[in-house]
Amino acid sequence: MINSSTTPAKTSYPKKSNNLAEHSKNWYHQILAYHHARLSNSITEAMNNLIKRIKRTGYRFTNFTNYHTRCLRYAGKPN
Repeated sequence: MINSSTTPAKTSYPKKSNNLAEHSKNWYHQILAYHHARLSNSITEAMNNLIKRIKRTGYRFTNFTNYHTRCLRYAGKPN
């Protein structure tokens, strides 16, 4: 009983740490590119979110003109 409680801990890292190291290695160039340019895909994600919200708003519209008008009103004043 005493011997089992005094055995040394495993020397390998936890699974989550290994995953973090693997992801960091796989995405190394993209991470460096972000820190170099300070750009992200936030504008693209915002537009994608807007499109999805408009699609949800237009659910069950049978008349395309009404759907188009709703989309323009929802997105804001067109240029």
